Formats: sequence, structure tokens, C-alpha cells
Amino acid sequence: DVFQLDDTRWAALIGDVRGKGVSAARLTALVRYTARAAAVESHDPVQVLRLVNQAILVHEDEEPTFCTAAYVEVDLSRPGTLRLVRAGHPSPLRLTADGSVSPVGARGSLLGVLEEPSLTTSEVDLAVGEVLVLYTDGLIEARTEHGLLGEEGLASMVSEVGGTSASVVADHLKRRTVELQGGRTSDDLAVLAIKRLDPGA
Repeated sequence: DVFQLDDTRWAALIGDVRGKGVSAARLTALVRYTARAAAVESHDPVQVLRLVNQAILVHEDEEPTFCTAAYVEVDLSRPGTLRLVRAGHPSPLRLTADGSVSPVGARGSLLGVLEEPSLTTSEVDLAVGEVLVLYTDGLIEARTEHGLLGEEGLASMVSEVGGTSASVVADHLKRRTVELQGGRTSDDLAVLAIKRLDPGA
């Protein structure tokens, strides 16, 4: 999900819920709309995910429910500085224009498991032309002929598209992941790419 908070702030949320089917769809909706409501009230990314955690804990379901999430706040009044919180979610990747790739953000606890999850806000500085890549574990757990793609395999794939647009990065990752699995996928795939543009360009 990507949504506007006020005149200068935007939020982006990516996550992965336990299970499939109707139960997972209900949990996904709960997480999305709780995060939207919490983000309007709070300027603290950690507090946003803490409120999501509380909503999951009181959510009634026949089976235990939990999810991973990565929440990013972009403030256009502070260009290049993003605030990121990870809740058990795979590490986002920073892609430079020359193709260098590095993981960012402290891991944090799953949501829906603990009353007081361990969550930390990390500031991520993006230079002009750099991209922050968020994704679900369907990418790193993609089964190729050489085994799981893994974080190193994904980082190598990301490095192939340095210096391109955010949409090219996202499309490339989804297309290559499907290709490596022979045109099939064993899990859901989601990619969210955020690029810092040159305001004078």
C-alpha cells in the first residue's frame, strides 16, 4: 500500500501474512486499514506498527495469525531521508546508480505474536538516482534449478538494473524471478521500489 499522510509526507507498506485464502485476505485488510488509520494519527513509524500489532492480537480467527511488515515514511520536506521500520520482514535493499546493492534496516519482531514487539526506526539516506527496493519473501524463496534464490541471488538480480527507473527495477525483479522458476511461482510475489529523483531534472 502507498498513501499520502499530509502535504509533505507519504507512507509505503509491504508485508506478508500467514496462510492463504479467506483468513489471509481478512488479515491483509486488517493490517492495511489499521496502518492507514494509525499513520494519520502518529508521526512515529514504530507506533504505527505497534497499533497494527495490537489489532492483530485482538483479531478473532480460528488459527493463530501473524504477519511481517516493512513500513516506510517519505517526507518531501527532507528529501533523501526515509524512515523505515521492519517487523520480521526481509531486509529492503538500497540500489545505487552504479549497481551497488546493500541491505538496510533493523529486523524487528513479527506482528501479532508479542504484546510488546521489538521495533526500531532506521533512517535510510538515498542519494539522487538511488532506489529503495522492498519485496516479499516469495522472491528470496523462489526455487531455481540451483536451489533457493536467496538474499545474495536477489541482490545480484537487483544490481543488474542500477541507474534505471523504479518501475523498471520492480518489473525486472518480478519477471526474472518467474523466469528462474520456469514460468511458475510457488508463492506470492510483491515488489515496491522507491527512487529519489533529481528535482532539477
